[in-house]
Amino acid sequence: MKDNLRLFRETIKTGDFAANNEIDRAFHLLIIEAGGSKQSIRIYENLYSRIGIQRLLYEDGKKALDELHMTDQEHGKIIQVFEKKDRKDMKKVVRDHLTSVSRRITKSLQNGGLDEHENI
Repeated sequence: MKDNLRLFRETIKTGDFAANNEIDRAFHLLIIEAGGSKQSIRIYENLYSRIGIQRLLYEDGKKALDELHMTDQEHGKIIQVFEKKDRKDMKKVVRDHLTSVSRRITKSLQNGGLDEHENI
């Protein structure tokens, strides 16, 4: 997971959004696979194709980078909690991340992009 986060951060620095999408996808699959549910993997694969496309639709690179920095912080928290192996905290940080992403994507779809000045 730490290698994935390192690569995620590198793609933020280079602005390689397509590579970032693939690294983000791999991060989530690592978490889902750790849960052991094949059905969850299938559901995620179906949903991720839509999430990844939405990310690539940002016209404003600054907004995309703001989004990626938020995701980076959330992924960092997830890794910290996974290292502690606290199931209760794991569920919370993963749920918080999913809620955050869901809100950002919904707002982006409604407004044609994320408002860089609004904190979600």
